[in-house]
Parts: sequence; C-alpha cells; structure tokens
Amino acid sequence: ALALAAGVGLTLWQTLICTMIGGVVGAFISLFLGQKIENWINTYLRKNKEPKPKKGLLFRIWNKYGEWGLSILGTMFFGAPATIGIAVGFNANLYRMFPVIVTVVVIRCFTFTFLGDWLERLI
Repeated sequence: ALALAAGVGLTLWQTLICTMIGGVVGAFISLFLGQKIENWINTYLRKNKEPKPKKGLLFRIWNKYGEWGLSILGTMFFGAPATIGIAVGFNANLYRMFPVIVTVVVIRCFTFTFLGDWLERLI
C-alpha cells in the first residue's frame, strides 16, 4: 500500500486512512466468510470422525496464549484474514476475537504507514 500511495502521490494521512479502511473491511469480509466456511466444514466434513490428538507446535502456542495471543500476534505477523482462518480451525469464538483483531489492524496500519513514510524521507 505504501508503494502505491507514493506512486499515486497520496499524503501520509490519505495513505493511513486508505490502509485502515482496507484492513478493517478485509477483517469484516474474512469474519463473514470464515463463519460460512466453518458452517460448511461442520456440516459436511466433521461427520463421525475420530478426534486427532492435540499435540504439536500450533496446539502448544494455542494452549499457552489462547484467543488473545492469536488475535494480537497472528494479526500483527500474518494479517487479519489468516488469523481468522486459523481461529476457525481452532473453533475459537470469533465474536470475542474480532474487536481485538480490528484494534491490532489499526495499530498495524499506523505503525507501517509512519515507518514507511519515515523510511521514504530517508531515501
């Protein structure tokens, strides 16, 4: 987003507003599609299957940090759509996670926009 904004000639605040709107809208769309996909998986794929053992790196991280950790760390490193997809896989409460995800999206937009602007001025 920063390279496109610099190429088009957007100001810092215009870039910030565009990235925040895009991030929040992307999170809403991911939440809606995540629920639809979860309903489809529960209807067609999880019929009479034995539960798999819950071990491995992702399960250890999930057990240690929970929904808040996934909301904050996942959104900061992978983005809102990937975080919501992982949360669907863990059967997390998306409505409880969503406000945290939106807050982290806004913080991420501020951080990367101001960092990008500062780095652009150095060049």
